[in-house]
Amino acid sequence: MRISISTVILIFFLLLNGCEGGGGGRSTTKTTNTSTNKTYTYTVTTFAGTGSSGFVNGTGTAASFNAPYSLVLDTSGNIFVVDTTNSAIRKITSSQVVTTFAGSTAGKRGTGTAATFYKPAALAFDSSSDLSVSEFGNQRNGH
Repeated sequence: MRISISTVILIFFLLLNGCEGGGGGRSTTKTTNTSTNKTYTYTVTTFAGTGSSGFVNGTGTAASFNAPYSLVLDTSGNIFVVDTTNSAIRKITSSQVVTTFAGSTAGKRGTGTAATFYKPAALAFDSSSDLSVSEFGNQRNGH
């Protein structure tokens, strides 16, 4: 399965807002372009999360997040999400399986999947596929 950047942006929007007011699921909408008078119908389906705050690993809408802030896509098509209020980095596979990749308690110790964070903010992969995390809370200076 190949995931495009527009799909990733849509997934991020759905993580933040949920479909139809935060209940997860599917929403079908019709809209008319007033300049062309063409009507378009589109369906938005929640990929992961419920739209309600929580910290649950699971598949699709069985999972929940608390203040997802940013995301990044790895070379295998997995989506890594900063789950800010949960102080965690979450991983979503193309099969919609959500797991906690690192974190889950506030802190500033550890490496790899044992790392802890305090309000993580953004993610980036380098050319070696190493994941870097920036944080709002720890204000670390290269430690």
